Amino acid sequence: MKSLFTLLLSTLLFTTINAQAKWELGGQLGAMGYQGDLNPNKYMDFNTLKPSYGLFVKKNFNKVLGLKLNYLGGKSSGNDLKWDQERQDRGFKSNTSVNELSLLLDWDILGKSRYREDGTFRKRLSPYVFAGVGAAFVGDPGLNYDDPNFPNRPNLAGVAQDKVATKPSTDFTVPFGGGVRLDLSRQWVLGVEYGVRPVFNDYLDGLSKGGDSTKDDWYSFLGLNLSYRFGEKDTDKDGIVDKKDACPLVPGLPQFSGCPDTDGDGITDMSDACPTVPGKIELNGCPDKDNDGIADKDDACPDVAGIAQFNGCPDTDGDGIMDQDDTCPTVKGLAKFKGCPDTDGDGLPDKDDKCPSEAGPVSNNGCPELDTDKDGILDKDDKCPTVAGIKENNGCPEMKKEVLEEINLAVKNIQFETNSDKLTAESLPILEQLSSVLAKFPNYNVAINGHTDSDNTEKYNLNLSDKRAKKCVEFLISKGIDAKRLTSKGFGESKPIATNKTKAGKQQNRRVEFELVKTN
Repeated sequence: MKSLFTLLLSTLLFTTINAQAKWELGGQLGAMGYQGDLNPNKYMDFNTLKPSYGLFVKKNFNKVLGLKLNYLGGKSSGNDLKWDQERQDRGFKSNTSVNELSLLLDWDILGKSRYREDGTFRKRLSPYVFAGVGAAFVGDPGLNYDDPNFPNRPNLAGVAQDKVATKPSTDFTVPFGGGVRLDLSRQWVLGVEYGVRPVFNDYLDGLSKGGDSTKDDWYSFLGLNLSYRFGEKDTDKDGIVDKKDACPLVPGLPQFSGCPDTDGDGITDMSDACPTVPGKIELNGCPDKDNDGIADKDDACPDVAGIAQFNGCPDTDGDGIMDQDDTCPTVKGLAKFKGCPDTDGDGLPDKDDKCPSEAGPVSNNGCPELDTDKDGILDKDDKCPTVAGIKENNGCPEMKKEVLEEINLAVKNIQFETNSDKLTAESLPILEQLSSVLAKFPNYNVAINGHTDSDNTEKYNLNLSDKRAKKCVEFLISKGIDAKRLTSKGFGESKPIATNKTKAGKQQNRRVEFELVKTN
């Protein structure tokens, strides 16, 4: 037995060192069955099963065929007590050691489907069959020919010959069988196997003449096997063997001959300038979020489409100044005005020019210096730019004394209906005259004060005088006089200019006074 294991180990070592193709190294664990003169069944009896084990080395010639050097060891056990009453009184039993060394041709039926056209591996569940030749090293079956526990054992014909003929032997065997393999990975394979081993010898159980000498004994194996494939290296474990892998140290993809494409953009990492971010082929695998033809890594403005001149930043108005430095990015302008235009060419950019289409001095916000009333005084210096005036009066006209006296005299005749703020018909032309004067002299404001006689209550009179003053203001505003130039206030009966004891005196006290105030 020692020499047998030495031979097997040497064989395994030799085949492993010299392996130049795909190889498998594996082990088996299961049960050995027996069929012979001590088994009443025609086939393997589960009651005869004994633990069994094995080792094998297999060379795969191609995707389906392989040659396997196989070792199998176990016990072959039989017993007359398994028979009916007619055999139990014999009490023969054997327990024979069996060590098999065989060479088996293995056909993996679906093995080709494990490999895609590009050579990559995929897991499969595949049936297989095998057949071969071998040698079975059979030990002494230890048959109890003279067991005192069976005193009534019949004198069986031929037992004497069997007793002499039984001895350890080396028998020729033709193993055959099949099973199913499951790929746990590219390297590891799990299988279930059943195989039959005829030994062409009737003394496996030590009994022949004393049984049925016309049939040879045989044994079988049922169990699991686990193997490891090796011989073709796949260093990066990507399913592509090193000799076909352009990148054997890094897991990759079949379409790139084993090289990786980390970002999945269709460009291998070794050719990809941006291997971790999906990009475009024309940009060597780098992304271009704004689609301006400039890779994000080189784009100073990666989120906005731009031009190469400014490293990917835009110049929307095309004035040669990129938007981020252009104060007026949507209108073509001048560099000295930070990209803003100066339409009228007066040295003031349009955004700061109040008259962008007319040239004017900067001091006048880019507008031409006007003299609207043609009085020789520029509007910017003219307090009354719409009315011709004199320089001494800041461009405003000077109201003559006789005009002022005429107005003061006229407004004294403004009257209201009794106990009302309604102007009398005679008062309207007077107010018309006053509005004309105010329009000609915009540098004068008017303060309008209302007064009453002492009839009615003080509160009533105060309210009525205020309403009458406001009525005059409303009239002047309706004639185009700016409300900012007008003020009004009611004084009621508090400032009489005559006695309230006579009718004539009361009439004088019911009045509206107009005070012209020069503003410049």
